[in-house]
Amino acid sequence: MASGQGILSSIRVMSSVLLSRAKFARVAGQTFEGKRDLYTELGYKWELTSKDYRQRYERDGVAAAVIESYPKATWKGHVELIDDEDPTVKTKFEDAWKRFDKRLHFWSILRRADIASGIGRYAVILIGAPGEMSQPLEKLGSLDEVAYLTVFAEDDAAITLWDEDVESERFGQPVTYGLNRAVPDSRRSATERNVHWTRVVHLADNVLDDRVYGMPRLERVWNRLDDLDKLTGGGAESYWLQARPGYQMDVDPSLKLEKGNVEDMEDQITEYEHRLRRWLQTVGVKINPLTATPTSFRNDVDAIISQISAATGIPKRILMGSEAGRLASDQDRQNWFDRVDDRRQNYAESFIVRTFVDKLIELGAEQPIDDEYDIRWSELESTNEKTRIENVGTLADANSKMNGKLILADEIRERFLDLPPFEDVSGIDPLSDLIDDDDDEVNDELNAMDVDDDTRAAMKHKLTIAEKKSLRLLRRRRAVNHGLTSTLRLIDTGTGTRGR
Repeated sequence: MASGQGILSSIRVMSSVLLSRAKFARVAGQTFEGKRDLYTELGYKWELTSKDYRQRYERDGVAAAVIESYPKATWKGHVELIDDEDPTVKTKFEDAWKRFDKRLHFWSILRRADIASGIGRYAVILIGAPGEMSQPLEKLGSLDEVAYLTVFAEDDAAITLWDEDVESERFGQPVTYGLNRAVPDSRRSATERNVHWTRVVHLADNVLDDRVYGMPRLERVWNRLDDLDKLTGGGAESYWLQARPGYQMDVDPSLKLEKGNVEDMEDQITEYEHRLRRWLQTVGVKINPLTATPTSFRNDVDAIISQISAATGIPKRILMGSEAGRLASDQDRQNWFDRVDDRRQNYAESFIVRTFVDKLIELGAEQPIDDEYDIRWSELESTNEKTRIENVGTLADANSKMNGKLILADEIRERFLDLPPFEDVSGIDPLSDLIDDDDDEVNDELNAMDVDDDTRAAMKHKLTIAEKKSLRLLRRRRAVNHGLTSTLRLIDTGTGTRGR
């Protein structure tokens, strides 16, 4: 248990850090030697809290895209742990982690923790293992002893004690966390639990000079998100006011209006404004609409989105959603996938997966062969099918000009089409696996069923229809494969296909 003096010292350290950062933040936005304060003039917040980030993430769609785009792209597809390159060999290490994922979905947990760590400055994964949470977790018999994994973002995982021993290998890092899940149901009160660092995995993205605190993904674009709110909110309000014009009543000065006439006119106008009537009865009154043309703010919004895109490294069309992302240029897509792949290798693999897996191995989980394991990610699809086929045709032309010495067909099959070499598929008939209408095995299976002849005939009829559908599909696939195979064989022989 930490002494009162140690806790007081930790508070002083944290207060000093917060005050220095707040003082530095006040310098931002100062121009003309401090005579003009842009932050105050433009309504920007000086100091942002984890609560600010959480609220914006939950209510602002663009903010959510900024926080989620990289993690979702990073963890897209399948990820697995292997300690033997031979796919036919199933090791104890691989089997243990596959069972662990099937039970607790730990890959999904890592993805969620990656998202949560970008809302604030960090996130933690609580390892639900036996023992008192406030005490160190010494050992696990196996992964089966882990009952649950829970993600806590910064606003639910305050650091309550720091390691201040300058000779400790964990100097300047958290010792305990106060995990406190905010409960929306007012009938239940949130309970804070003191948890020792050995029972959590600490994740922090965008770290620079601090191992504990990363930069929240919204911090750098916060002011632009404010600008976007002002523009879209103000533009929507402007449209609301301008699309339905006001009216000016020009009363004939020679007309003598009694008090009842004025009140009746006011009642009619009020009912008209609130859509309770669609006509007005007037005498000696000319109604003049105060028209105004709503202005478009599309270009202004686009300018702000461009700045957010530049600050985050997320291509604008991908940032604005999947539909727009499909229209992104090949160069945009390739740059984006390069960034995602770099993030996989230099952050997700090193600081999320290995941090998590190594911690559990150290606690007693299944050991990999030779204490080494690899992380296998799904390939990032940076080009679509049409583009890959076009690339094959381009290489066929180039190969023809080089007399067939540029590249082999099998190289293109592997690199561009993800297909095995010709020798591995030669002699295979794409239609060989089709079930024949007179196939003995099918008839035997149908005859073995405890059904009457009419039911058996109907089942066979349905099976035949399904076969015909499959046959048509396979024939189309064979036609496409035949075209690709012809192109690849032309590459092998050094003859081009275009310009014929």
